[in-house]
Amino acid sequence: GITHPRGLLFLQSNWWVSDEALGFCRIDVNPVSGLGSLSHCFQPDANFFPGQTVADKPDALGRQLVYVPDASGFTQNVYRFIFTPDATGGTINLNGVLTATGRRGATIQTVALPLGPFNDGALYIGYSDSGFIEKITNPATAPAAPVLVTRLFNGTGVISMAFNGNDLYLSEMGPPPIDGQFIKKG
Repeated sequence: GITHPRGLLFLQSNWWVSDEALGFCRIDVNPVSGLGSLSHCFQPDANFFPGQTVADKPDALGRQLVYVPDASGFTQNVYRFIFTPDATGGTINLNGVLTATGRRGATIQTVALPLGPFNDGALYIGYSDSGFIEKITNPATAPAAPVLVTRLFNGTGVISMAFNGNDLYLSEMGPPPIDGQFIKKG
């Protein structure tokens, strides 16, 4: 039932997918047939489609904060959820909406959290049509407007980002799009 995945996130017992048509959804696997289906989908409006998501480390009860960017370009929102595990695969509940207005008009593609020791706890934001990486400090409690972190080498945007400890790795877009088509990643 997945239409156009834009990222996967494993939350303790199940995969969750950023599905372009259905939203951010849990993938449930039928134990008899082995086939998967989507459930618990979050889609705030018809324009929304989620980008690459990220979750922080589980607390003592197994709960995690999950950040889901709106990659549609219609808003500059990052939705914050609380994931609560349970025997069926867990649920997410909306806990806040962060607005990434630092690069006004830019389309959020991906978010990432540093998980290494001595990290700053900020939520890093990558855009598909802006050559900048920004961060929202204190995204779990009192988020502020994004602040600039760096400018990308090609300056065109990113398709994905991930932290290995405190080191940020990203897949940067290639040359500017031709007829609206992205032609390279690197």
